[in-house]
Amino acid sequence: MHRFDIDPTTGSFVHAPIKGLETTSCEFPLANAFRHVPRSPAIKSDIFYLMAAQPSVAQPFTDVVKYNAGTGHVSRWHSEGVCGEPCFIPRLGRASAWHGDEDDGYVIVQVFRHVEGRVEFCVLDAKRIHAGPVCRIKLPVHLSIGFHGTWADEVFVQRPAAKL
Repeated sequence: MHRFDIDPTTGSFVHAPIKGLETTSCEFPLANAFRHVPRSPAIKSDIFYLMAAQPSVAQPFTDVVKYNAGTGHVSRWHSEGVCGEPCFIPRLGRASAWHGDEDDGYVIVQVFRHVEGRVEFCVLDAKRIHAGPVCRIKLPVHLSIGFHGTWADEVFVQRPAAKL
């Protein structure tokens, strides 16, 4: 895992391994969607959640990692299964763009428990990833691992076009 800082005016860049993740295979970084595009210098996105393998192992992805780019702090939860892509849900919904901490919310991740042959959805406190799930929704069956999850605090339904 590396961090790249790119200067678009000169095309130059600097990159460095991220301490604590330098030997970790990670995928699908996810941030608080309401803070992903900064609205002002005071509101920015520093915290990212990723699915990750154990250090020095390419796969499977068994962990959820929280990386704070502002402080360099890394925390990790080991699932005892195979993780899908984590999904961040802000506790304050749309208001989290301006209020509360960037990591004030929950992370949901699908975990395939291969020993039992089933899937569970684990809900993690985004501030305390390392503490493990605050809730587990255990399904009695296996589902395929899903990727590219997104949280929306409202349903967008398009009405059918009127018939002419």
